[in-house]
Amino acid sequence: MTIDGRTLLPITERAVSIASEIIHTRAPGVVTAKGDRDMVTEVDLAVEHAVREFLSRETPKIGFLREEEGISRTGDGLMWSLDPLDGTANFTHGIPLCGTSLGLFDRDRAVLGVIDLPFMGLCYTG
Repeated sequence: MTIDGRTLLPITERAVSIASEIIHTRAPGVVTAKGDRDMVTEVDLAVEHAVREFLSRETPKIGFLREEEGISRTGDGLMWSLDPLDGTANFTHGIPLCGTSLGLFDRDRAVLGVIDLPFMGLCYTG
């Protein structure tokens, strides 16, 4: 599959805007411990599900690696990597320094990334 940043960057930005909307409009809900210092909330899972569904429709040939649920499908060397709510502990405590990180990898090489910090109104792309 050919990587076209002009086509994939807007898709990536739309995916993180979907995540931002969920993060802005939902309370953390149930918080579950994943490890001794790591947690997952209902918002983490909702973002992961919504972004996966969107990217599955928009880029069906690209694989997907999710922080909470692992690999959902493999692609032809290309793989989306998603941290649905980076800074979950901050989010649960009402601290605005949290966001969504979405990257595209070609095997072991990062080729595209977007980090969105919805409560701070910042979005970084590369």
